[in-house]
Amino acid sequence: MVAQAGQAGAGTSGRRNTVLAVLAVAVAVAALAVVFSLTTRDRLEVSTRAFTLAPTTTLTFQVTKPAASSVSCDLRARDAASRTVGERLGVLVGPAARRTVVVTETVETTSLPTVVEVEACRLLPVKG
Repeated sequence: MVAQAGQAGAGTSGRRNTVLAVLAVAVAVAALAVVFSLTTRDRLEVSTRAFTLAPTTTLTFQVTKPAASSVSCDLRARDAASRTVGERLGVLVGPAARRTVVVTETVETTSLPTVVEVEACRLLPVKG
C-alpha cells in the first residue's frame, strides 16, 4: 500500500493533541488544589464528637483552625423543651502544633439536659 499525502503525520498530530490535553488538565487540577489550600487555610470549622449527660455534663468537640491561632467557643446545654439549662462562655482553644484540636469541657447544668452543643466559635485576633 502506498501512503497518501497528509496521512503520515496524522497519528503524530493526534498524539500531540492528546498529550497537550492531558497536560492542560493536570495544570488545571494543580491550580485548583492550590486555590483550595489557600482558601481553606484560615477557615474555622467546629463539630461535636460526643457528649455525656450524667453524672457530669461534658462535651467533646473538634476545632479546625490555623495552628497558631486561638479560638473562643460558647457551649450550651438544653433540655427536652429546648430551654438552656447550662452554658460555658469563652472556652479558649489556644495555639497548637496541629490545625485540628479535640477538646473536652464540662458544662454546669441546673437540670438534666438532653443535648450539649457548641453554640458558636470565633477566631481571636493574633497578638503581636
